[in-house]
Amino acid sequence: MQDLDSLLQDKIDLLEVGESLDTCLMDLPEQEANLLKLVATIRKVDFSAPEGSEFTEQRSQVLNYAQQTLKGKQISNGGRDTAFPNLLDQVRSILDRLLSRRELAFGAVALLVMFACVFLFLATAGLMGWMINQDNQVAEVPGISTAEFESIDKQPIVITPLTTEQIAATEAVAQATPAGSPTDVAVEYVPVTRATPALPEIDPKTAAVQVMQGSAQIQTGDEGEWVTVNQVGTLVAGQRIRTGKFSKVILTFYDGSEVHLGANTVIFVDELDAQPTGKAPRIVKLTQRLGETEHIVTSRDEKGARYKITTPGGIGTVQGTKFSVLVTEDLLTRFAVTEGELEVNNLNKAVVVKPGQSTITIAGQKPSEAVFQINGEGEVSQIGLAWIISGQSFQITKHTNIVGDPQVGDLVRVEGYTTFDGKNVAVRILLLQHALTNQFTLTGEVEEIGGGLWKVSGQELVVNDETSIEGDIEIGDTVYVSGVILTGGTLLAERIILVDETPGLAFFFVGLVQEIYDNYWVISDRVISIDGNSTITPGIAVGDLVVVRGRILEDDIWLARSITLSSNEATFEFTGIVQTIDPWTVSGISFEMRDWTIVEPGIEAGDLVRVNGTILSDGTWVATRISSLENLPLHVIVFVGIVNSTAPWVVNGLPLVISDDTIITGEITVGTPVIVTIQLMEDGTWVVLSIRPIHPLFGFGCLSVNAPVTGITGNQIILGNWAPITLDDDVDVDGEIKVNSVILFHVCGLHDGTVVIIQIIVIYQPVIIIVPPPPKGNGNHNG
Repeated sequence: MQDLDSLLQDKIDLLEVGESLDTCLMDLPEQEANLLKLVATIRKVDFSAPEGSEFTEQRSQVLNYAQQTLKGKQISNGGRDTAFPNLLDQVRSILDRLLSRRELAFGAVALLVMFACVFLFLATAGLMGWMINQDNQVAEVPGISTAEFESIDKQPIVITPLTTEQIAATEAVAQATPAGSPTDVAVEYVPVTRATPALPEIDPKTAAVQVMQGSAQIQTGDEGEWVTVNQVGTLVAGQRIRTGKFSKVILTFYDGSEVHLGANTVIFVDELDAQPTGKAPRIVKLTQRLGETEHIVTSRDEKGARYKITTPGGIGTVQGTKFSVLVTEDLLTRFAVTEGELEVNNLNKAVVVKPGQSTITIAGQKPSEAVFQINGEGEVSQIGLAWIISGQSFQITKHTNIVGDPQVGDLVRVEGYTTFDGKNVAVRILLLQHALTNQFTLTGEVEEIGGGLWKVSGQELVVNDETSIEGDIEIGDTVYVSGVILTGGTLLAERIILVDETPGLAFFFVGLVQEIYDNYWVISDRVISIDGNSTITPGIAVGDLVVVRGRILEDDIWLARSITLSSNEATFEFTGIVQTIDPWTVSGISFEMRDWTIVEPGIEAGDLVRVNGTILSDGTWVATRISSLENLPLHVIVFVGIVNSTAPWVVNGLPLVISDDTIITGEITVGTPVIVTIQLMEDGTWVVLSIRPIHPLFGFGCLSVNAPVTGITGNQIILGNWAPITLDDDVDVDGEIKVNSVILFHVCGLHDGTVVIIQIIVIYQPVIIIVPPPPKGNGNHNG
């Protein structure tokens, strides 16, 4: 049977998506019905929309006030009891849900209304009678003994509702709501954001689980049922946790140590007693069967303290270290250290791994000697038994994990190590984005539709079985086309999308289904509204990967036009208004940037842009390209290419006719990646409107190399596994470089073939212990 708190939350959800109050009140007991009426009343209040910073500040003030007011208090109602964190979560959740609608955003009056609601909640819940004193003892409460109070099972929060008179008084606030306000709209959609609950309280034998992205499940025992974690939870010895696709989870132990779990990772908790410093030895024993973890272990030196992780390839033991563990499906294990030291044991062989190093182990084999890591992101210029990435050669082994089927010209992340004889070996290669240097976009009118050939804005487009055609497109319609430029300038369409007059801004993305409701779905932590016009493939279940297409409506509500099962790579694309640039936020969506993200020059807050990107394995959205849509006329091709010549102009092998009206900005030379904007004329000719260098200039890519210093000669550093480095004024050095130091340096290859080193960081400095010579004696040896 569904508990009353879950039932009330479901009713609030239905209210948010446009269900009538009378329908939502059905089947609710009187107390919960009165509370729902209060929520409905608050939703009717209309206030002007604030700036983002004002919104955040005022929300913070309410939550801080609620936290101070609720701290140390407990509520009981009808035998159901809860602690302060759960109540604060309720306040935070309701606050976020209400404030996510623009008509309820804070103004000065709105702030007072929300304060009043918090006060009413506190007063009517009887909080002031449930005090906990400074000694953490439950205060005496009339009508219930301390023993009875402590014996009550912790249940979800129930707040004593307002009386009919209180509700009537509160409804007076809504009387001034102007006619024609957003509350008169027949359909309301779920906002795009969800409240994040606070971490649960834990003890040394319990770990807190926080699902940052995606999904996670916990199992008790070998045959126990897997139970989904609803954003936060707890983990104890004897349990295991696994993460889903596009997922990221953090385990927090009582002593402050953390484990960050990547996607498709399985962890067992064998022993757990994470005592804080000075209390007792910390004991944490984990087993990792699959996936990737990062461990941030607080430093401990008590006798008997242990932090141990067992893998198919060996056991890692630390006292206080920052390290990562990768276990692949073919049972290769990599231990890599960022700070401190890690000891890896397997088959009676122990290897000590220091900062910048890693050791590779295979199930049934002894661990390799510690080698120095090399990681980075760069362009692939050769594949085979040896790959060339960012201008550096990497050997491929049978255990190299290659993800995403990258090809020549694509951008990848490579993780590997350098052998003692200077050879680079790739452990993992992950596709970040396909080559952009031959891709184009075009918005124009459809003039012809043929089997394998379309004409848009006078330009012929090749269409094949792989071309995705979205919408019922007819001649005369306006479409958005993206594709690749083939040799000789032929345009191959990969996607053709109908540009209709439907309100809102278009989006699509590949995501993981986390929750399914009648009026909305939660997909990759984004709330996607559903209505009667949404087309959904039958049989989709929680845990499936799907392609979501739709429109971003006012108030940053994402409404699905279609949800289909995905067989594509994890990408996204949407159009929206730039809200902030540092960090980037577009139409309420934040995403990450990289050195290789292509940003058209001149984009400012308030501009309309199109954002293309890739979704990393942990669910992180990373923009690959941000294009301006401001004042962009129809019949225009935009493509990215490398300048082959400037006299005459040739980009990506395509000759370009430059006129006096062509805008050429920045310092452009042969090898410079540029964005070219071309106007298509009625006779099929191309008129170049502008040529701009891309920003930032990424080049072939950059690698981070860890290496030991074996000698210093003048301004030259001799390394144990890399060519010597010559220091000059352009190299930034962080730390004091000495013999036997371990340094990290960034090697970047540019399109013109230049290789530069831009920074050197000393990550490990060996401790030199000087043993004084024995004192000189007087010739007497009486000891």
